[in-house]
Amino acid sequence: MMQLLNTKITQIEPKTDRTKWIHFLLRIGVLGFSAISTILLGLKGNRPGWDTQLSNVVLILTATVTFMSALASFWDIENYWVRLKIMLNRLKTLRYEFVFRVMENKEMSNQTLKEFLDRFVATQEDEYWDQFYKHLNK
Repeated sequence: MMQLLNTKITQIEPKTDRTKWIHFLLRIGVLGFSAISTILLGLKGNRPGWDTQLSNVVLILTATVTFMSALASFWDIENYWVRLKIMLNRLKTLRYEFVFRVMENKEMSNQTLKEFLDRFVATQEDEYWDQFYKHLNK
């Protein structure tokens, strides 16, 4: 049981961190590109063709902002990251409880092991998708 918990935790932990960074980079990227495009729209140039070049750059920046926002919305990165974090914390809590139980009792009954295994399986279930599909079928 301990090996199962440790294996699952080591699989989910890097995935959680990576998802957090993707979410962070998308948010900061949208914020940064939006700020830069706003500043560029406010600039006035004295050279001929300056306004056209500037508006082309701003067009590319705002298209990038739209694309990044659409990706974040489509993938629902923030919600995915939060669900992974909750699952990771539940697994760590279960591991701590299991270690405590092992230290407390030298021998563990099959019933107790089954209870831990059932709780492990429950952490793997994804209530989010169940709720999502129920909402779609309304």
